[in-house]
Amino acid sequence: DNIVGAEGTKYLSNAIKVITSLEVLKFGGNNVGSEGAKYLAEGISGLRALSVLDISTNSLASQGTKYLSQGIQKLTSLTSLDISSNDLEDEGVSCLGDAITKIVTMRTLNISHNKIGTVGIKDLHDKIKSLKSLTCLNTNCNPIGANGVGSVGGILKNLTFHHISMKGNSLGPEGMKTLSESIKNHPSLTALNLENNNIKAKGADHLSK
Repeated sequence: DNIVGAEGTKYLSNAIKVITSLEVLKFGGNNVGSEGAKYLAEGISGLRALSVLDISTNSLASQGTKYLSQGIQKLTSLTSLDISSNDLEDEGVSCLGDAITKIVTMRTLNISHNKIGTVGIKDLHDKIKSLKSLTCLNTNCNPIGANGVGSVGGILKNLTFHHISMKGNSLGPEGMKTLSESIKNHPSLTALNLENNNIKAKGADHLSK
């Protein structure tokens, strides 16, 4: 973590925009904020070779995500995006969904710790359900709830997942019932994290059927 802030992000963005061969950019924990997100969007928009982008823990909020999404949507080679711990909320994740909906190379998406609820996860589902390359999804610690898990289940039904992490998503027994129906015919699944979801014995029973 360098904590460069918005001003430092401006300088960095000016530096990287000419490095068109750049494939990996890890810029987590830098307090970019919504103002810095404008600069970062400009800096990454021309990086057609960029495959891995980590912008976790940067206080983007929904407005910053809106700005940054304008740059992300141009990253046609992106395979992995970590935008966790940025307080996206429902509005921000909707903007993100618009940005990645046509990035057909996307394999890994981490949206954990972002205060995303039922509305946001449903909107995201509608926008990324056609991304056939997506194999790893992390929604940890978002209040998706039993009503929102159906949208995650819809994503799972449409795509071939290997890793799913839904720790602390407030699923409960009913949410577990919905999720189990989506994953029971998923032979490619190799890792599933359902910690801290209060699924109780009834939820475990749903998973076993």
